[in-house]
Formats: sequence, structure tokens, C-alpha cells
Amino acid sequence: MKKICFFLGWVVLMLLSSCSSDDYVDAVPGESIAVISVDSKALLAQTNKNDSENLVQQLLGVDALSDIGVDLQSPVYLFETPDGTLGLCAKVDDDDLLDDFINQTLVKRGECPPTSVHKDCNFTILKKSWILGFSSKSLLLMGPVSDMEQSKMQQLMARYLDADEENGIRSSRLFSKLDSIEAPIKLVARGQSLPEALLTPLSLGLPKDVDASRLVLAAGISVQNKVAIIDGNTFSFNENINRAMTDAHKQFRPITPAFVANVAQTDLGAVFLNMKGKALLDMIRANKGLQTLLAGINTAIDMDNILRSIDGDALLLLRENKKKMALTAKLADTNWLKDVDYWMKSTPSGSKIERQGNGTFRLIQSSQSPNDAFYFGVSDDKKFWGGTGRDVQQVLQISRLPVSSQIQNIIKGKRLALILHLNPLKTELGADMAAMLQRWMNPLLGDINTIIYIQQ
Repeated sequence: MKKICFFLGWVVLMLLSSCSSDDYVDAVPGESIAVISVDSKALLAQTNKNDSENLVQQLLGVDALSDIGVDLQSPVYLFETPDGTLGLCAKVDDDDLLDDFINQTLVKRGECPPTSVHKDCNFTILKKSWILGFSSKSLLLMGPVSDMEQSKMQQLMARYLDADEENGIRSSRLFSKLDSIEAPIKLVARGQSLPEALLTPLSLGLPKDVDASRLVLAAGISVQNKVAIIDGNTFSFNENINRAMTDAHKQFRPITPAFVANVAQTDLGAVFLNMKGKALLDMIRANKGLQTLLAGINTAIDMDNILRSIDGDALLLLRENKKKMALTAKLADTNWLKDVDYWMKSTPSGSKIERQGNGTFRLIQSSQSPNDAFYFGVSDDKKFWGGTGRDVQQVLQISRLPVSSQIQNIIKGKRLALILHLNPLKTELGADMAAMLQRWMNPLLGDINTIIYIQQ
């Protein structure tokens, strides 16, 4: 009798666990390289704003979501697959109601064709390039997809919608990490999913020749006064790589107020850190992105020697476009100035270094105008400055239109901080890419103008 009761109890337990309220998440592909979770309940508690509802509402073109069969009291997930496809997953609580909404509302508005059934799931094509599919428990929206790839994507999504915990995202290490983060919006992403402008500074400390896919970013996201704050850390699931990254990150020191007001609201972005030059040089030598950035300059100027002399705060500034940059940093010594005469005599053919007076120099490489030349020098208070353009020395000064005191206070005391201003970024991306960025970000984060990443 006891064995029968135990068996019946085990069966009930298994049935309850198989019908758990979060099994809809299994539709998120297990091989996803980035996952964002948006928790409506947590957002409502903190901001009185349902961002996940706004996100789905804007994507589906819906005025009210309470009667379309989608449960937005459960977290909504955004994800990216290895081939760059983007996706959204939400919980379905009434698939018949959802099917009626699509066929009676979205079809009549010309948003999509009527739904069709494939492997017990309903499918349609939203806005000509996004495949919308749903089962009795999960809704998936994936794309953008070309006309020729839509049938293939539908078949793939049918498999995702039928996945169980063993095959979906919940079995992955990314999801386990995501689940451990306490924030209304949380993110876990492998390095290859990150934009290059973000990956380059975040991979500081990653050992040389280690692929970006080994780096993982885990972060919580909050919004304050039109500023999205990404509070995160980078690590690796590989024990040896993670140990090397942890040791490297110990070299970062708290950022002081030295340069936090030198960034203008019109600048594209900025990276702040504080460390000794030798440690920074070792990280830069292992970083392909920064090596590429310095490659042209290093042929005429011994930037390694300059970087080695740094001891304290440093600021790398991306100015009005990503091709113009400026660097300033506190120096332990200026011994490298003794080598400038040698650099001037040994520049490659077609290049030349000229003295501009007051410890200022200009490197002009072949086919460059003075406005595109690299200017560099040392200030009276022993700060290196260098970058593209005649006005680069302004990086030493407090900006006429500095970032807000709120942003400055967020940066102070952190060990690594990044700023990205969205208005200059949208200009840089162009109208089409800017519109896509706004389409996804506005309903999720609201009308923000700045993104800040701070390293924990």
C-alpha cells in the first residue's frame, strides 16, 4: 500500500512539473547566443509601467492585449540565434482567442495573411518578413526572413514550439545564468552577439587568441531619467579562461572624477577606466579590436611606450563619428618624449611627424588632410592626449555640454564604464537601421537617449 501511495504521489508530482507555468520558455531555441528577459510584474512594481506589454503591443500593432490570448504577466523573452535571427517568445493562455485576433483583426488590417496549421501549430507572416507561430502554450515571433527562407523558418519554429525542457533554452548554461540575475530586465549574451563597439572594450582581459564566443556578458538593466543602465560583468564558462579574466579584471581601479565631465552629450560614446599602463598594454595587445584601432598609428609612433607610461584614469572618446577618436590619460612619466625626434626621422614613406609647438605633435600619413591627421602631446599637468583632428586637445577640458550629473555620479567609483549616446548613433547608423533600433528599444526601455554599461 505504501508503495502504491508513493507511486501515485510520484505520478502527480511529475504531472504537475510537466505542466509548470514556465514551460512556454522551452520554445526559445536552446542554441540561442543571447537572451533578454522582461518581467512585467517586477517592472510594474518598480516603474508602474508594463514594458513587455508595450513591446508586444507595438510589434503586433495592438491597442489592448487583455483579450487576445497572450499572458503578459509572465516574462517575455527576446533572443538571438547563431545565424543572427532575432526572436520573441511569450506565454499563450488561449490559442483560440489568439487565432481569432490574428484572423479577424491583423488580417483585415493587411498586417498578415490568414493563419495556417503546420504540425499542430498556427503560423502567419507578420509585416512580410517576420514569422509568427504559436502553440497552445507559446508564441514565437522570429525574423527578419527573406521570402525564400520563410518555409524553412516555419518548419524550424514548429520544432522549437514542440521542444521540452531538455531541448529548449532552460537546459542551457545561458539560461541558468539569466535565472540568477535579480532585475526586471536581464540579459545574458555570448560575445559574438554583441556589437563590435561594445565587444571591444568588454573583452579587455580576455586572453589573446581566445574566440569572442567564449566571453559571456551577464547584466541587469534598469532605466532612470531616459538613461538605460546596464549593470553587468563579463566571464567565461571555461574555467581556465574565466580565471585569467578574473585576474585581469583585478587590475581595474575605481574611476575618479578626473575625466567624467569631459564627455559631451553630442559624442558618440566613451570608455572610462583607471589602471597602470603595463597592465593596460597587456590587455590591448591581446585585444584584436584595439590592436586594429592603433595599427596605423603604431607604424610611426611607439604607442606601446606611451601606453606603458599611463598610471591612473584614462578616457577613450568616440567623437561625432566612429572614425574620429580621442584618448587622454594620466601619466606616471613622460620619458617617451625623448624618443619623438627618432620617430620623426624614421617615419614610413609617405608619412611625417611635425612639431606644432607647446609639446604638441602631428602625424600625417599618406593621402591624409590635416583634419584627419593624428595629433598628440602632453599637458602641463602630465596628461597624455591624442586623437584625430585639430581640436582633439579639447579632450583635456570639461565639455561645454557635458553629460548630466546623474551620469557622472553613476560612473564615479566604478572599475569600467561605457557611455553610448543614441542620437549620434542613429545618425551614424542611417535612417533604416535607426528606425529598426527604435522599433525594438522604445517599447522595451522607453524614450531613452543614453546607454551606460558599468562593470560590477
